Amino acid sequence: MKAQYFLHLRRPQCAFRDANTAISLNPDSALAHKLKGRAYAKLKNWENALVFLRLGNQLVYDEDSYR
Repeated sequence: MKAQYFLHLRRPQCAFRDANTAISLNPDSALAHKLKGRAYAKLKNWENALVFLRLGNQLVYDEDSYR
C-alpha cells in the first residue's frame, strides 16, 4: 500500500488519507487499519492510534503492531 511508503517518507497525513481510501474499499483490511493507527501515532493522536491498531489486530493478530 502507498500508506507504508508515505509513513516511511514521514508524511503521516498522506498515509492517513491512503489508509482511509483502502478502508472504504475494503473494511476488512487489517493492514489498512494498522497503517491508519500508525499514521495517527505519528500525528501524536494516541487514543485513535490505539483504536485502529486494536481493530487491525482483531482482524489479523500481529505482536509487532504495538512497537
